[in-house]
Amino acid sequence: MLSWLQRILFVLGFVILGYVGSAWYYARVQQEKGNRELDRMLLDRAPLRTPDTAVEKRIPEGGLVGKVEIPKLHLSAVVKREGVELAIQDYNM
Repeated sequence: MLSWLQRILFVLGFVILGYVGSAWYYARVQQEKGNRELDRMLLDRAPLRTPDTAVEKRIPEGGLVGKVEIPKLHLSAVVKREGVELAIQDYNM
């Protein structure tokens, strides 16, 4: 028979595993969404303008900045304007 402390720790372990699993899943979904949006933006991009006709564009809040890839580590990440703190706050809400 398991003591009450062992049972509580067992349940707590599963709760933590569930939390980590949901955070991992959320991160994967957001990265895929960002990749699709970035690919769409790159395909729809207008031809480059000359400097005298260029208009300054600001990246809107939450807009995509680009993509960082590190091939040796098999790592890539989509970078958004809001930064890490706001992305974490969005998940915790």
